[in-house]
Amino acid sequence: VANSGKQCLQKLESNQYDMIFLDHMMPEMDGVQTLQEIQKMEKGNFNMPVVALTANVSPRARDEYRSFGFTDYLEKPLTAKALDYIIRRYLVD
Repeated sequence: VANSGKQCLQKLESNQYDMIFLDHMMPEMDGVQTLQEIQKMEKGNFNMPVVALTANVSPRARDEYRSFGFTDYLEKPLTAKALDYIIRRYLVD
């Protein structure tokens, strides 16, 4: 768990993750800015799914977040069904 975009980036420096759930609205830098920094990293995280967490429920939200570079997005409040779907879609062979 990271409480900010900066903490997320610090954790990625020393750990490798299978997937990141990244809140769009965070202190210090938002999720889009954090994603842009993740994409610049050279630590082998290039193919890691990064899923945006957002309260944005507009019909175009999925396309908007994908245009930013997110793999997908989940609407808040999260449901177990939606979380399970994302995990199975991107991590289960």
